[in-house]
Amino acid sequence: MLNKSLIKTKNGKKTFIKKTLCLALMLSLPIGMTGCGSEGPDNEKATEAPDSTGTDSDSENKLGDFYPSKTPKEFSNDFLTITLTDDYEEQETSDYVFNYSSPYSLCFGMSETKESVTAAGYTVTGLDDYAVVAMQAAGITAEVTPYNDTTRTFTWEKEINNIQYCYKAFVTETDSTYWMFQFAAQKDVFDVLNTEYDSYYNSVVFKN
Repeated sequence: MLNKSLIKTKNGKKTFIKKTLCLALMLSLPIGMTGCGSEGPDNEKATEAPDSTGTDSDSENKLGDFYPSKTPKEFSNDFLTITLTDDYEEQETSDYVFNYSSPYSLCFGMSETKESVTAAGYTVTGLDDYAVVAMQAAGITAEVTPYNDTTRTFTWEKEINNIQYCYKAFVTETDSTYWMFQFAAQKDVFDVLNTEYDSYYNSVVFKN
């Protein structure tokens, strides 16, 4: 059952309410970051949940009143390209390298130089170490598993305002930088889109 507190209407479009997830996103920041944008967790509105009711889904592809798009859309920034679907939109962000949202899901990416991790006092010798240290710094408990030779992945859950959210992270590295790609959604939505998140991550191409 999709909780419609995730959805609001703005300029004729249905948009994900990112404020509700702000506290959880703060817990997902890289180990060198501490904030959550201009409306951080100290702002009561950041975790305020509007009154809402849910709607039962009558098929695997239906999430409440919304049907996830199957039309691919490539997004590009200074560092990489990633292919999501055309119901995602780019959002302004100061804490992340990129932040794309659909009416029911978030995709955001963060990076840290290996030099900055060492300067912060952490001993990290590879992806497994970085994933564990990042989770410890954020207070996250999860099992890190190999996704492929160059990527580690882990998932975790957090309850906010009596709503359960799920997160999936992919950790990889370039020569000088650690990258963390994260996808977030309400749990029942996450259960439907989990394999899609793998496909989204697989589409990432770093620029030279």
